[in-house]
Amino acid sequence: MTADRFGVAETGRYAQLRESVVLATQSGPLLLDGGRIHPGFIPDSPSRLLRNGVGLVSPQVAVFAISDEPVNFYEFALLFRDTLGCRDALYFDGNISSLRAAPLGRNDAPHLLGPIIGVVR
Repeated sequence: MTADRFGVAETGRYAQLRESVVLATQSGPLLLDGGRIHPGFIPDSPSRLLRNGVGLVSPQVAVFAISDEPVNFYEFALLFRDTLGCRDALYFDGNISSLRAAPLGRNDAPHLLGPIIGVVR
């Protein structure tokens, strides 16, 4: 994230950025890159977990998603592309995903976590 926009970049492209990055996290794989689903994802893959990630609707609008049910990578990428309207999206984590969102009535069991992302006003 720069001072005025969000971004998702593959590791090789991140190293070449000329903008000053204010905040970043490393994760992966990329779910979407320019609207293209990661070529390694298999539509009927049996690898199904709770998954969470972030996608970009625009450089000023980021959306975060967590699945309610186990899904595979391909299905999760489709959510970001076809339902949320993202062209770029990054997978954060799987089986340790949890969400605390009182307005949604959601207070998932806590897990030993890596990065924690909070949205505040």
